[in-house]
Amino acid sequence: MRLALTLLCLAFAAAIATALGPTLGHVGETEWPVHAQFHALREVFLASFFSTVGVALCLGPLRKRRPWAWWAVLIVGVGVVGGFWLGVPFTGVGMAEVGPWVNHGLQLVLFASGIVLARRELGRR
Repeated sequence: MRLALTLLCLAFAAAIATALGPTLGHVGETEWPVHAQFHALREVFLASFFSTVGVALCLGPLRKRRPWAWWAVLIVGVGVVGGFWLGVPFTGVGMAEVGPWVNHGLQLVLFASGIVLARRELGRR
């Protein structure tokens, strides 16, 4: 379970780093309308908050092998990690840049690997 928890926490930490780095950097950009800046700031708060909840679930009930915690981590993780993958097809933002693909791809691989390993570990109870 240790490897699964590590991968999951790294995925959530990467989401927080993305929110506090590139996303927060958009707030205050003069090219962006105030409404867009509001949504960027909102994204920073939501991603950071739900990623922190994900880490708390991993280090608390999931580490104690509570089956319900796996479902909670799955739901929180899909919300945190899935936003990029749902948004790109609709907006095309980030399509030409390699950075967002690598960043969010890494988050996806870490999260997917961690959630699959955690499920296997819970099955071995």
